[in-house]
Amino acid sequence: MGVQFIEAQIKFRISDIINQPNFHLEDLVFPAASGHISPITSNPADSSLVLVQLNYFDCGSLALSMLISHKIADASTMSTFFNDWAAVARQLLPNGDHIPSPQFIGASLFPPVEDPTMLKLYAVPKRETCLTRRFLFHASKIAELKAMATSSGVDNPTRVEVVTALILKCAMSASRANSGSFRPSVFRNAANLRQITIPPLPQNSVGNFITVYPVVLENEDDVRFPELVSKLRNGRRKIQNEYREKHKFDPIQEFQSTLAKREGIVKKFDLYHCSSMCRFPFYDVDFGWGRPSLGRYATKLGQRNSFIMMDLRNGKGVDGIQAMVTLEKPQVCLFEANDELLTYASLNGENEWPYPHGF
Repeated sequence: MGVQFIEAQIKFRISDIINQPNFHLEDLVFPAASGHISPITSNPADSSLVLVQLNYFDCGSLALSMLISHKIADASTMSTFFNDWAAVARQLLPNGDHIPSPQFIGASLFPPVEDPTMLKLYAVPKRETCLTRRFLFHASKIAELKAMATSSGVDNPTRVEVVTALILKCAMSASRANSGSFRPSVFRNAANLRQITIPPLPQNSVGNFITVYPVVLENEDDVRFPELVSKLRNGRRKIQNEYREKHKFDPIQEFQSTLAKREGIVKKFDLYHCSSMCRFPFYDVDFGWGRPSLGRYATKLGQRNSFIMMDLRNGKGVDGIQAMVTLEKPQVCLFEANDELLTYASLNGENEWPYPHGF
C-alpha cells in the first residue's frame, strides 16, 4: 500500500552514458512519475509515498532507484529499508544471519504536528532559476584539505567538515562576485538525532530523526576556510550539548522556535543548506549480485543554495565524497570556475565509471 514498483529496460550499456558530463542519469533511471511524489503539503492519499524503479541495461548492469516522501523517512531510514530489503532477497532469514527489524518509534518520540504553520519550515523554493552541478572530492584531495585545516588549529577535522567548508566558501564567493558586495549568511546543517540523544536511538529506527543547526556568517573573516571548519565543528557541538542537556524533548516547541528564528533571518541573511548522507550504508546493499558500484542522489531534487553529499566508491571501497551543489544560475558559472574549488574537486565526475561492461 502506498508504493509503486516499476521495471524498465534501457537500450544502452551503462558505460555508454555514465561518463557523459552533461547527462542527467536520474532522467533515465528514476521513476517517470517522480515529479508527482506527494510534497509535504499534499494529502498523503493523493499519491504514492514511495516510488521504486528497477532498470535493466543491455550490458547486464542494473540500477535500482527509489523516491520516498520526507513525511515518513529520512536518509537513514532509506538506507535501512534498502539493506533490509536486500537481506530478504538474499534469503538470509532461515539462517538467522540478518533478521530485518525496523523500529517504528517515530510517532511515539515525535508526535505528528497538526499546526499548518509548521509546513513553512519545510517549504522548498522553486528551482526554475537554479542549476545543479556534481563535484567529486577524492580521498587524496580531502586529506590535503584536512591537513590545511589542522595546520590552522582545527583538531582532527572530518572529511565532511572540510568539504562542506570549501563548498560554502566558494558559493559565498560566487554570490559576492555576482552581487558586488558581501552578504551575511546563515548556513543550516542537518544532523542525525540518532547519534545525539541520550541514550542514542537505534540506527534502524524509522522516521525523521533529524534536526538542523545554524552557523551564522556575519563578516568576510568568517568565510576563511579554517574559520568555517571551526564554526561547523562548534555548531554541531552546541546542538549536541543542547539535546543532551534536555530531559524531555518537545518537538512542537522546538519547531516553533526554529520557525520564528527562520522568519527573522530570511529578511537579513542569505540561507544555505547542507545534508550529508556520508557513512550511511548505501554501499552495503547486496541483493545477491554484489555491492553497488555507484550511488547517486537525484540532483533535480535539490533546493536553492543547497549541498547534498554522499560517499564515493572507487571499486575497492569508499573513496571520497560526491557533492551535488544547487545554486542560482548567475552564480553557477562563477562557482564552477573557482580555482580554489577545482584544486580539490573535479566537475561532473569525468571518467568515474571503472567497469567498461557494467557490473
